[in-house]
Amino acid sequence: MPPREEFPTKGLEGAPSNDIGWHFGTPVPNARGSIVCKLCGKVVKGGITRFKEHIAHKTGNVAPCPNVIGFIRESMMNVLKESNTKKIDKKRRKDEFLSQLTEDEDEHEGFIDEVSAIRQATRESIQSQHEWHRREEFRRSTGGWDNIYKEGRSSHGSAREHNRERTSKSIPGESEFTLRGAIPELVRSKSSKQPKVNDSFLKSFRRKIGEAVSKFIIYERLPFQLASSPWLYNLIQVATEIGQGVKLPTPYEVSDVYLESEYQRVHDWVNVLKTYWKELGATLMCDGWTNSLNQMHIINFLVYCSKGTIFWKSVDVSSVRSRDAEFYYRLLDSVVEEIGENYIVQIVTDNEAAMKAAGKKLMLKRQHLYWTSCAAHCLDLCLEDIGKKPSVAKVLDEEKKVTCFIYNHIWTVDLMKKYTPGKQILRPALTRFATHFIQLEEITRQKQGLREMFNSKEFKESKWGKQKSGPAYEAKKIVLGKGFWKKANDLIKVYEPLVRVLRLVESDEKPTMGFIYDAVDRAKRAIQQNCRYFIEYEKIIDNRWNFMHSDLHSAGYFLNPQFQFGVEHSENVLIETLEGTRSVIERLEPSMDTQLLLFRDKHETFGTPQAQKAWKQMNPAEWWMIYGTCVPELQKLAIKVLSQTTSASNCERNWSTFSYIHTKARNRLKYKKLEKLVFTYYNMRLKMRHQQRMSTDDINASFNPISLDYIFEDVDPLSEWLHEKENPLLDGENAGVLPVDTSDDEMDVDQSQQQILSHSSSRSTPSQSGDGPDGGGLSPIDEDDGYSGDRGEIRS
Repeated sequence: MPPREEFPTKGLEGAPSNDIGWHFGTPVPNARGSIVCKLCGKVVKGGITRFKEHIAHKTGNVAPCPNVIGFIRESMMNVLKESNTKKIDKKRRKDEFLSQLTEDEDEHEGFIDEVSAIRQATRESIQSQHEWHRREEFRRSTGGWDNIYKEGRSSHGSAREHNRERTSKSIPGESEFTLRGAIPELVRSKSSKQPKVNDSFLKSFRRKIGEAVSKFIIYERLPFQLASSPWLYNLIQVATEIGQGVKLPTPYEVSDVYLESEYQRVHDWVNVLKTYWKELGATLMCDGWTNSLNQMHIINFLVYCSKGTIFWKSVDVSSVRSRDAEFYYRLLDSVVEEIGENYIVQIVTDNEAAMKAAGKKLMLKRQHLYWTSCAAHCLDLCLEDIGKKPSVAKVLDEEKKVTCFIYNHIWTVDLMKKYTPGKQILRPALTRFATHFIQLEEITRQKQGLREMFNSKEFKESKWGKQKSGPAYEAKKIVLGKGFWKKANDLIKVYEPLVRVLRLVESDEKPTMGFIYDAVDRAKRAIQQNCRYFIEYEKIIDNRWNFMHSDLHSAGYFLNPQFQFGVEHSENVLIETLEGTRSVIERLEPSMDTQLLLFRDKHETFGTPQAQKAWKQMNPAEWWMIYGTCVPELQKLAIKVLSQTTSASNCERNWSTFSYIHTKARNRLKYKKLEKLVFTYYNMRLKMRHQQRMSTDDINASFNPISLDYIFEDVDPLSEWLHEKENPLLDGENAGVLPVDTSDDEMDVDQSQQQILSHSSSRSTPSQSGDGPDGGGLSPIDEDDGYSGDRGEIRS
């Protein structure tokens, strides 16, 4: 717990999450959501937010802590208020985003006024029908308007009788009323004049919508995640505003008329982003993918700009027999020609030897661009190289034995959750070999719980606890021993700094070119401080870094004011980065040595108090736009260099789209239409991801520089990376066939791990049921991908 007069600013190491509330409370074992207050000893139920309300003396949900001092109480209340403000802002931005969907539709049509008039007339018609049904129902229940006066009954009495009648019989035409009169009440603005809908009506309407949507999703074998699609919301909103009588589009209209319309709309958005390429420069990213089922090979091209990433094209090269350096050279050259060489600063590809040779050859022809290898791919291969060391491989193999045993049986998974509490040790990551580190770290975090599990009475009395050999015995021996835990902790100290850099380059929210050089250097220093065998690991890291390193990385470091003015350079770093910067200048913008000296020595606009203060608070490229005016040519180059990414991760995350669109059924489409479908689908998703990301905090943060201090000092650096709700852009969106239950004793965890470890990162997790200490269970199912087919039998 922090000192009484200090309030924590970072999470507590070893806590269940990165929330600062854990400084003041401890989770209750085997009681999910229960926390013991370190100040007063009270057990608070309801989770960490409710517990923070206990500390902050927020009334309404929980009793206040009697022992908390005023400073801590007020600080915690500010934390709660800030969190609530962010939630409100996020909801507001989401509502704005959803409302823009329809506005965007209307924006590109030529009959906005006509549509508005139709909608207004429809609303008035629906409202009049709504009122008519209510009056008609009331009239029937009373036997006519005259009976109210003839029989001397009050309107209150008739209403009571009317309410009793409602429970015994339905209203004639109720289904029509629901569709035409009531659903618009759910989507109209609160500010518009409308009758108040009874809660029971709302529940009934919501159920009808839910059943209709669910039937569609289930029948068409679509992923359940589709229910949260903003376009489904938009569809229902438009349908309810228009009302009945309008026919649905035909398959022809969708594939020809509306596909063409959406293609043009997306093309307009792409053209807007292209206007930034001349000033900011662009990165051409490409990566290849092979469908293991039919050996189809597709190459995907995207264009990155700090204002937004767009999909350019995909090329089916399945029929090409020899995909050698010459083939890749001609392909890359043709795409550069399509886009325009003057826009492209660099081409980023994977590390295939033929691709590297093609990139080097292209640099000879195209004198004003660079080829660089994907930083994320290089770092992932670096983790793989470390994992091949015999001593490391032994630790990873032991970790796998523990994971496989536990996840091969639903009973042991449930028992583990009881002691962890509720925490998983099998976690996916964005790249294959980062998953090794993630799982190793999760196991060490749950060390105490796993030990208690294997020592528990339940486990000892189970069939697995009585075994003297086999997977259960091996897993128990590893967990209850001492050797594994020490080696695992040592290995985490090697893996973690590299995974932190991987987290940096995997993100496409901000350009990373100005930070990759120092990030790798920091990772090496962190490993050196914590590892006895640093020289061995340094060789592995340097081998991959030398392959990946480009003059652009050096120039990004040298031109970044954070490092030029904010840190002390070693002589080697200064020489290497200065030489790299000069090489970039000679290639992109010759004759700028004098301007480079003005920047290095902080002369003219670079030396003003405003400029020296601003580099700590601004994105490097933005800083150059404002304070680099005294060196216009260098300013132009610096903005382009510092606006680039270092990874082609956007390509690698989205291959299942092409697995879907390029199926035999889809190949019946004409190729031009297929190209439009891929282009439209991909860019719609990229545009939406960009729009959804832009909360007020995100907009403000976009002007802030990347903080390597935060990345390397964060107590739980991967929590946001792992808990990110955003699915891979196009993965898991299309279903196969219903699953076949093989009713094995054990779940095939090796296969589920293969799914998780795949480079395209399907984010699949085992879904299990029906297993017990005596066996019996279901195969793992990818929850997001809808339905999967048969699985192979792979045993550990």
